[in-house]
Amino acid sequence: MDERAGKFVSFTSIYLHGQHFGEAFGIAGIHEEMGPLMLNTGVIRYDAEGDITFGINIYSNRLARLIAIRT
Repeated sequence: MDERAGKFVSFTSIYLHGQHFGEAFGIAGIHEEMGPLMLNTGVIRYDAEGDITFGINIYSNRLARLIAIRT
């Protein structure tokens, strides 16, 4: 594994694997009405040119349920 791949694996294991509430990013929190903040890893891009992109969705489970009910 090259250095870039090692950094990719390290980042994902520290910040994404099993981190559903933002603890590793330092943004965890619970709102009285909306409940806990939640993270979901979306698209991960790792290309030959050296670019690595992580798409991370941040939301409240309660808010997601409210939106689903209204749509």
